[in-house]
This record gives sequence, structure tokens and C-alpha cells, in this order.
Amino acid sequence: MNTNTVIILAAGNSTRMGTPKALLSFSEAENFLEHLVAKYLEFRFEKIVVVLNPVLLSQIQPSGFARNKNVLLVENKHPEKSRNYSLHLGLTHAGVKQVFIQNIDNPLVSYELLHGMDQALGEHDYVYPVYNNRGGHPILVSEKLAKKIKENDNLDMPLNRFLTNFNGFRFTTTNPEVLININTINDYHAFIKNHK
Repeated sequence: MNTNTVIILAAGNSTRMGTPKALLSFSEAENFLEHLVAKYLEFRFEKIVVVLNPVLLSQIQPSGFARNKNVLLVENKHPEKSRNYSLHLGLTHAGVKQVFIQNIDNPLVSYELLHGMDQALGEHDYVYPVYNNRGGHPILVSEKLAKKIKENDNLDMPLNRFLTNFNGFRFTTTNPEVLININTINDYHAFIKNHK
């Protein structure tokens, strides 16, 4: 069993997209959320915490992965608040330990990437993938930094700015998929076209 934990942030209202990103079709068989959870289950993560808004939670609960003992669905009753608020909720339920932070709008992840980042963490506070000198996702934070994030009361401060106070490691990858960020319907159409 992989002792890592992942928090999948999927509680936003997806206003730019116009429809919940978690429910976007990834393939004929899976939506984005189902795909990400399936990948992390495939990697045998010890705990997969999914933070959802109330509307999504009501739609997700009957699905198969929600019954898996390694998956925990967490309700964010205030999706209008910052992404950090969702992260705090996730950390509260995940426990303060080494954790990957996975955004729902970054739907591709590989074992090679996660394993490489895990091996690179060492004494660093966090690790993030870099392709062609550009930072991507997911982010891996140490147990020490997870505790600092949870203790931070300034939830309006973007996570990337908060992280500048800590010792990060740039994990260089040859995989451009770490840069994928789907925020609009045009982004989604381009993604589907390129990943058929």
C-alpha cells in the first residue's frame, strides 16, 4: 500500500466553465473526477480525500468509487470561499501528513511523475513538477508544510504565494501534461481533441 495521501480539490463553482469540471467527460466511461480517483486508487494511495460542494456531493455519492474505503468525500458548504478553504477542509480530514494536492482541472497524472516527486521530496518542504521551465501540478507537500498550511489563517493568500516562504524543489519532467489547466469550455474542447 502506498502511504501517500492525495487531496483532490473539486469544490469550485466552475463559473468560467459553466458546468462542474468534476463532471466533464474524460472518456466514454469516466468523468474527470472518476478518472482521477481511479488513477490514485490504481497507484494504491492510502487515502484519497475529495473536497466537493454540496451540489456535486449529492450527485457523486451514489457512484462506485465513493464506496471505496480509501476514498473520503468531504463537503465544502462554502464553495464561494478560496481554494485554500477547500484545502484546509481536506487537510482536516486527511490528517497532517505528506500529501499531494491535486486540482480537478488538471486531470492527467502518472505513476512515474508521482513516484519521482515522492522520491525527490527528501528534506524539502514541497515539490512541484516543471516542464520547459514552467511549473505545473500536482504539488507534493511535506508533513511539516501541511501543518503550516493548516495553521495559516490567511485563507485569501494564494497557495503559490504562501509557498514562497518555504523550501521548494523543482522536479523537472519531460511530460507536458503537468501544465494542463482546464478553465474554460475552449480549454476543454482542445483537451478532448488532443487526448482522443
